Amino acid sequence: MNRNRPHPFITLLFLCSILSTNVSAQQTDSTRYAFLPGAGFDSDSGLGVALLFQSITYRDNRIPYRHLFRMQGGATLKGNFGIESNYANRAESGNSIDVMLEAERIETAFYFGLGSESTFNSSLWEDGFYDYSRWYILAHIMHGISLKPYSSEKNRFILSYGYQFEYMSADYSTSNNLGQNPPHYQVNGWSNSFTAGLRLDKRDNEFRPSSGYYLRSKITLAPGVISNSNAHAKFFTEFNWYTSFHLFREIVFASRLRTIQAIGDTPLFALPYLGGQYDVRGYPLERFRDKGATSYNLELRTWLFSLPFWEINIGGQLFADGGWVYTDLSEIKPLDGHKWSLGFGGICNVFNPDFLVRTDFGFSDETWRMTIGLGYLF
Repeated sequence: MNRNRPHPFITLLFLCSILSTNVSAQQTDSTRYAFLPGAGFDSDSGLGVALLFQSITYRDNRIPYRHLFRMQGGATLKGNFGIESNYANRAESGNSIDVMLEAERIETAFYFGLGSESTFNSSLWEDGFYDYSRWYILAHIMHGISLKPYSSEKNRFILSYGYQFEYMSADYSTSNNLGQNPPHYQVNGWSNSFTAGLRLDKRDNEFRPSSGYYLRSKITLAPGVISNSNAHAKFFTEFNWYTSFHLFREIVFASRLRTIQAIGDTPLFALPYLGGQYDVRGYPLERFRDKGATSYNLELRTWLFSLPFWEINIGGQLFADGGWVYTDLSEIKPLDGHKWSLGFGGICNVFNPDFLVRTDFGFSDETWRMTIGLGYLF
C-alpha cells in the first residue's frame, strides 16, 4: 500500500441522535445525549468504523458542565481496534473527579528510533520496516481540589493528585526496525505511577475557547517499591493562550506550548514523543522519541457558516506545529533538530455546540497525514 498517496476522505453518519432531558433539583439540570455511529479514514489508522456515546449534564450558570461521560470504540481494516471511556464530575465546590480507561490493539504502530536524527526512508516506510504491533492499556483516576472560592467557573485553580497504570506488549521481529535496532529502554511491561499537579484555568469556554489562558503542570512518579521493573519519573508543563479579533469575521488565535521530561530508567511506551494528531501534525504517530520533548502549536480558528437545520455549524482552522526532542533541556538549540509542519482543517458541531468533530491535514518535510479527533486539539 502506498502510504503517501492521497486518499479520499469519507465519513458516513449512519445515525446521529442528540437528545435533551430536564431533571428537577434545587437548580435545574439539563442532560444532553449524543449517539454517533460512523465510518471514516485517517492516515495512521486507515478505513474503519466507530461508535461514540456521550452524555453531558449542565447546571444553571455552571460552565462547562456538571457531569460528563463519554465512551468510544472503533476498528479499522488495518487490524487496529480499541475502546476508550471517560468520566468527569464537577462538584459545586470546585472539586472534581476524572477517570479514564483505554485499551487498544494497534497492528501498525511505528518505531523509527530514538532522538531527533532518527532516519526516515520512504522506501522502507512503504515496505513496513518501521511497523510493529502492540497491545496498550492505560487507566488513570484523578481527584481535583479547588484552591480558591468557587464563585466562577471561568477562574479555576485546582490541585490534583491520582494514580495511573500503563501496560504495553509489543510484537516485532528481526525484519523490522524495532527488532534490528532495539532501544536500550524497556519495551514490554507495565508502569504504576502516582501523579500530582496544578491547573489554572481562565478560559471563557472549555470546549471552544476564544479568550483567556490555561496552565497545567504535573509530575508522575513510578517508584520501584510499587512493582515497577524500573523506577522513573516524568515532568509535564503546558500553557495555552487564546485571544480573538475581527477580520471580516470573528477569528480566534490559539497557541500552546508544552514540555515533557522523563528521568530514570523510563520504559519505551512512557517516553515523550512528537508526531501525530496530538502535537506535530504532518508526521507519523510517534515519529520522534527521546527522554524530553518540547512542542508548540499555533492556530487561527473561525466559524464559516451555519445550516438551517440540526443546529449545524461549520468552521475551519489553519495551523503551524513544531518542536524538538532531546535527552535533556540543555540540548535544545533553536535550529538544531527542530521539526515543524503546516496544515489546515475543518470542524463542525451538530445539535450541541459542545459536541465537536475535527479533521486536520498536516504537511511535513517527510510526508502528510490526515487525522480525525473530537473537539479542538487544545
